[in-house]
Amino acid sequence: MLRVVIIVVAAVTGLAVLFFFGGKLYTQKYSEELLEKLEKEAPQKPELFLRSDSINLPTPVRAYLDNVVPDTFRIPKLIKITQTGELKTSAESEWNKIEAVQYYSPYKPGYIWDAKMSPSSFADIRALDSYVDGTGSMLIKVFSSITITDAKGPQMDISALYRYFSEAVFFPYKFYPSQNVEWFDTGLDNAQCMFRDDTLSGKMNVFFNTRNEISRIETFDKYRFTNSGFSNELNITYYSDYREFKGLKIPYKGSVAWDYKGKLFEYGRFEVKEIEYFY
Repeated sequence: MLRVVIIVVAAVTGLAVLFFFGGKLYTQKYSEELLEKLEKEAPQKPELFLRSDSINLPTPVRAYLDNVVPDTFRIPKLIKITQTGELKTSAESEWNKIEAVQYYSPYKPGYIWDAKMSPSSFADIRALDSYVDGTGSMLIKVFSSITITDAKGPQMDISALYRYFSEAVFFPYKFYPSQNVEWFDTGLDNAQCMFRDDTLSGKMNVFFNTRNEISRIETFDKYRFTNSGFSNELNITYYSDYREFKGLKIPYKGSVAWDYKGKLFEYGRFEVKEIEYFY
């Protein structure tokens, strides 16, 4: 009898170990496949950005771009940003420290955000948020193996596309008018940006400070994912601590919040630790 128990325990343990490491390998492979797709969006040779003064832009947008983008700039094939910060899963929860690496395609809209968080000594959470080939997704796993969230669909698509353009402050030449970006004059210190990728499009209101920097971005085109599904609330992104990088001026600190019926819920704070442009 003891021998049978030992065999059963060994078998169960073996299956658990196989599931654990198999899940980790699958998640890593999935991440690598997304990055490979993102890298394919770039041309063989980096393009040269040349500022044009003939473009009709709202006054605060032009002042911002004149401030943060040099006259000429070599556009990289891929951008990598290393971040630290903290997240809250709900208004009542504690802040949890997070480390993340994010890749952006500066050509066709696309990104991958690969983050790790340890809310306790017993749990390690990995989150993969991405927009690749026109599709947004959020995959969250415990120990990189057990799936707790796998969000996809139209709401994730537009939410992820918004995230890409709201974070174009890290490669601000993307804000120049193009097939992806169109600006509308709405005030002395703000403007509305329509962003699109093929047939998918949305709007965001962009606010500028007196230093001609983007200080805040607001939209209803980002959906909040909850246990009961998607919720449409005002999303706000804040930026500060602008510094120079390769002739550009970009923010090194940011935070994100939901505004539901006038009640603000700040759920993320981030700080850039390293930026890399790959040519």
